[in-house]
Amino acid sequence: MDSVLLQSYMTAANGVSVLPGPREFQQSQMPGGDALARLLEVVSQTYSHTFVDMGSTLDPEHVRLVAGMAARVVVVSTPELPALWRTERLLRFFSSVGLAEQLRLVINRSRKRDEITDAEISKALKHPPYWRLPNSYASSIKAINNGSPVVSSNHSELARSYTELAHLLTEVPMEEKRRGLFRLFG
Repeated sequence: MDSVLLQSYMTAANGVSVLPGPREFQQSQMPGGDALARLLEVVSQTYSHTFVDMGSTLDPEHVRLVAGMAARVVVVSTPELPALWRTERLLRFFSSVGLAEQLRLVINRSRKRDEITDAEISKALKHPPYWRLPNSYASSIKAINNGSPVVSSNHSELARSYTELAHLLTEVPMEEKRRGLFRLFG
């Protein structure tokens, strides 16, 4: 595996490259720890930022490997008790392997009037929410049905929130919005 071979497997759109998963899931297709480590090494040498989307049911060895190489570990949850209960176990696991400082808790599908507050989430999880993504079914389903990222053609609150979160996580400053000519003379 080298960067040329890796890029031949990638799908690129809107300045983002994605390594798609297999069409059909089979446990026997999962790479071993050494192969996954090599893949992540090549990815980190090829791209400035790498995001690995890992399900909560993956092999603990893979989770440890990916998390151990990560600058930040983003755990996404929703503001409901069953989801928070599962999140608490996951946060405890990451903390037990020395990743407490890298953890960033993102609350997805958040509403201004959620029954569970940030203070309650912080107390229950012993970890404060880092970011909240607003609940925007219309923006999400439009992006899914169009097969395009929420941020590419959408000026919703959700798109703005994703953009701001990406800039925070990558530590790449956001571009300042240009001011119109009238502002220059105003």
